[in-house]
Amino acid sequence: MNGLTDYQLEEATKGYSKVAGERFNACKLATNSHIEAWMLWAIWCACDREGESFGLSLEREMPADLGGTSVLVIPQLDIGNYKADFAIAYNQGSRIIVECDGHDFHEKTKQQAQHDKQRDRFVQDKGWKIYRFTGSEIYKSPLTCANGVIESLRRASYE
Repeated sequence: MNGLTDYQLEEATKGYSKVAGERFNACKLATNSHIEAWMLWAIWCACDREGESFGLSLEREMPADLGGTSVLVIPQLDIGNYKADFAIAYNQGSRIIVECDGHDFHEKTKQQAQHDKQRDRFVQDKGWKIYRFTGSEIYKSPLTCANGVIESLRRASYE
């Protein structure tokens, strides 16, 4: 699936203002694929629903502070020689890497699976928690995926 149908977008944006479609278009510009755009949009909406202020940084490094937002998302953050689909920092100190694993690029071959596992270990050694979602999970229920990320950020801030 290369993109979202109008029906999928309409179903997912029920209860949101007219800006939901515009917000999704902004997410497409900040990401490398439709599943990443869909996930970013869902995280933004989950923040709204949970009363968290959402921030998006297109810088390729983690800032010292979150600039007044409670959840800051950085697409394509470099961590060593690896790129994270999303690095997400919470104002209470927790942080998560979110990977959106489309079938074409993840675990299709043994080499891809090995690369992903090496990257996971490297990133975890740097203190990041990793959440991986398949493209199917994201397309089926993006807000469920995003809510899990927000809940994990909150839980980790108290550990």
